[in-house]
Amino acid sequence: MGFILTPKNFNSATTIANLGQRQAILFDLSNVLGVYRDSGEPSLCPLAKRDLNTGTLGVFILPQWQREDLAVRVLEEVPILENAIRMPTDFIKKKVR
Repeated sequence: MGFILTPKNFNSATTIANLGQRQAILFDLSNVLGVYRDSGEPSLCPLAKRDLNTGTLGVFILPQWQREDLAVRVLEEVPILENAIRMPTDFIKKKVR
Protein backbone atom coordinates (compact mmCIF):
# COMPACT_ATOMS: atom_id res chain seq x y z
CA MET A 1 0.00 0.00 0.00
CA GLY A 2 1.27 3.43 -0.81
CA PHE A 3 0.06 6.87 0.19
CA ILE A 4 1.16 10.38 -0.67
CA LEU A 5 0.59 12.96 2.05
CA THR A 6 0.43 16.49 0.68
CA PRO A 7 0.90 19.32 3.20
CA LYS A 8 -1.70 22.08 3.22
CA ASN A 9 0.83 24.86 3.81
CA PHE A 10 4.47 25.53 4.69
CA ASN A 11 3.87 25.00 8.43
CA SER A 12 2.38 21.54 7.93
CA ALA A 13 5.22 20.64 5.55
CA THR A 14 7.64 21.47 8.35
CA THR A 15 5.65 19.33 10.79
CA ILE A 16 5.69 16.20 8.62
CA ALA A 17 9.37 16.82 7.85
CA ASN A 18 10.11 15.93 11.48
CA LEU A 19 11.65 12.47 11.69
CA GLY A 20 9.75 11.61 14.86
CA GLN A 21 6.44 12.53 13.23
CA ARG A 22 7.20 10.29 10.25
CA GLN A 23 8.07 7.44 12.60
CA ALA A 24 4.79 8.00 14.47
CA ILE A 25 2.89 7.70 11.18
CA LEU A 26 4.65 4.44 10.32
CA PHE A 27 4.20 3.09 13.86
CA ASP A 28 0.45 3.76 13.92
CA LEU A 29 -0.07 2.22 10.48
CA SER A 30 2.01 -0.83 11.39
CA ASN A 31 0.26 -1.23 14.71
CA VAL A 32 -3.27 -1.16 13.30
CA LEU A 33 -2.80 -2.96 9.97
CA GLY A 34 0.00 -5.32 10.93
CA VAL A 35 3.17 -5.69 8.91
CA TYR A 36 4.09 -8.47 6.52
CA ARG A 37 7.74 -9.28 7.14
CA ASP A 38 10.06 -11.97 5.99
CA SER A 39 12.83 -12.58 8.49
CA GLY A 40 15.58 -10.03 8.07
CA GLU A 41 14.32 -8.61 4.77
CA PRO A 42 14.85 -4.83 5.00
CA SER A 43 13.07 -4.10 1.72
CA LEU A 44 9.74 -5.09 3.30
CA CYS A 45 9.95 -2.64 6.22
CA PRO A 46 7.51 0.30 6.30
CA LEU A 47 9.05 3.32 4.63
CA ALA A 48 8.39 7.08 4.54
CA LYS A 49 10.28 9.35 2.15
CA ARG A 50 9.91 13.11 1.80
CA ASP A 51 10.29 15.19 -1.34
CA LEU A 52 12.57 18.06 -0.35
CA ASN A 53 11.19 20.43 -2.99
CA THR A 54 7.45 20.06 -2.44
CA GLY A 55 7.29 18.72 1.13
CA THR A 56 5.07 15.79 0.14
CA LEU A 57 5.56 12.56 2.04
CA GLY A 58 5.37 9.14 0.42
CA VAL A 59 4.42 6.28 2.77
CA PHE A 60 4.87 2.63 1.77
CA ILE A 61 3.76 -0.33 3.85
CA LEU A 62 3.06 -4.02 3.22
CA PRO A 63 0.24 -4.64 5.71
CA GLN A 64 -1.20 -7.98 6.75
CA TRP A 65 -4.71 -6.57 6.33
CA GLN A 66 -5.25 -4.76 3.02
CA ARG A 67 -7.89 -2.29 4.19
CA GLU A 68 -7.43 1.03 2.45
CA ASP A 69 -10.32 2.70 4.29
CA LEU A 70 -8.82 1.80 7.66
CA ALA A 71 -5.35 2.97 6.59
CA VAL A 72 -6.69 6.37 5.51
CA ARG A 73 -8.52 6.70 8.82
CA VAL A 74 -5.34 5.85 10.75
CA LEU A 75 -3.35 8.41 8.73
CA GLU A 76 -5.93 11.09 9.49
CA GLU A 77 -5.84 10.35 13.22
CA VAL A 78 -2.10 10.12 13.85
CA PRO A 79 -1.46 12.53 16.74
CA ILE A 80 0.87 15.45 16.09
CA LEU A 81 3.94 15.21 18.28
CA GLU A 82 4.56 18.23 20.46
CA ASN A 83 8.16 18.67 19.34
CA ALA A 84 7.17 18.36 15.65
CA ILE A 85 5.04 21.51 15.63
CA ARG A 86 6.83 24.44 14.07
CA MET A 87 5.37 27.63 12.67
CA PRO A 88 8.08 29.04 10.40
CA THR A 89 5.65 31.44 8.72
CA ASP A 90 4.96 33.12 12.09
CA PHE A 91 8.70 33.52 12.62
CA ILE A 92 9.15 34.97 9.13
CA LYS A 93 6.34 37.49 9.72
CA LYS A 94 7.96 38.65 12.98
CA LYS A 95 11.37 39.03 11.31
CA VAL A 96 9.98 41.08 8.41
CA ARG A 97 8.27 43.66 10.65
